[in-house]
Amino acid sequence: MVKYRTFILLLCVCLCACQYDKMLWHLKELNIRDLQKYSQGKDQVIAIIDSGISNRLLNWYEERIIGTYNVIDESEKVKDRHGHGSEMAVLVLDKQISIAPQSKIIVIKVINDEGSTNNALLLRGLKKAEEYGADIINLSLGGYKKDEEVIQMIHRLIKKNITVVASAGDYGDKDLLFPANVKGVISVGAFDDDHKLWQRCNIDNNLLCAFPGVDIMIPNNILDGDLDNDILGESHEGWIKKTGTSEATILMSSYIALIKEYYRGIDNESIISKLEELKLLSLKKINYLSVFE
Repeated sequence: MVKYRTFILLLCVCLCACQYDKMLWHLKELNIRDLQKYSQGKDQVIAIIDSGISNRLLNWYEERIIGTYNVIDESEKVKDRHGHGSEMAVLVLDKQISIAPQSKIIVIKVINDEGSTNNALLLRGLKKAEEYGADIINLSLGGYKKDEEVIQMIHRLIKKNITVVASAGDYGDKDLLFPANVKGVISVGAFDDDHKLWQRCNIDNNLLCAFPGVDIMIPNNILDGDLDNDILGESHEGWIKKTGTSEATILMSSYIALIKEYYRGIDNESIISKLEELKLLSLKKINYLSVFE
């Protein structure tokens, strides 16, 4: 009888592990256990320029958040009433789902509570990211209006070896959003667990790469109690599925944190070359470890 109980227990453990792998498919896709033997993003700082972060996450992960700034009201108060910024932050901070669990973040709020921003706020956010010592700047945002000052600022950041990663866009158009379409920016589209490009992903000849971004699972308890969690979408057993080039972008920023830790001093041109070698737009099974081998 004991043998049967042991067998049933092992079967349950295996089934739970398989279900967990299916839920967190982006980690299985990257072969995360072997990948993190090479690097976990230690000492790399990702500036998340977005809608802020919930007080709940700010308190939970205080030791990994090295700076906050709200360019809208010029304060350090970055409470997220929109939800998008918290979602991006938890994909870096939560060790269950993070690609780079030893990286740190800077939270820079440029998106207001209604989900809007503009290039003037973005410019100030980029300047703050530089001032706070970011290694990587994550822009899970974009628009169709270009701005020359923003372009010049991005080029300045790249010259200083700060990597800028931006979302291609979620509108299904044949043009990348700005600033993903700026030369030197790592533009990111989204694909699913069958390696199919997400149908609403913006794409043109300037798209550099795609990354997992469909049905990405995040915990459903990341917002503050005074906010409606419906902001994030329908939850199931403690998790919420999120899809978009925003998700793909923050995951790419995390992967780049691994590269930048492993190859200390690597320049942006070399990072882009390594990403191109992975053939991430071939939408076939990728060996993410090959960058480190």
